[in-house]
Amino acid sequence: MIRDNIKRICKSKGQTITSVEHDAGISRGYIYNMVNPSYTTLKRIADAMDVDVCDLIADQEKQE
Repeated sequence: MIRDNIKRICKSKGQTITSVEHDAGISRGYIYNMVNPSYTTLKRIADAMDVDVCDLIADQEKQE
């Protein structure tokens, strides 16, 4: 779910997963292999994407 949200937001903002990983200071491939990220890591990803952490963890299916 989080990975899908990240991909969706990246697409809507014209960003790539690789650029987000770089800007967040996390290793390349981390997002694709992410299992149980810490809040700190999610915050770094959200900051790199200029979104709120809630946008990364929200259940999109329930919102639509």
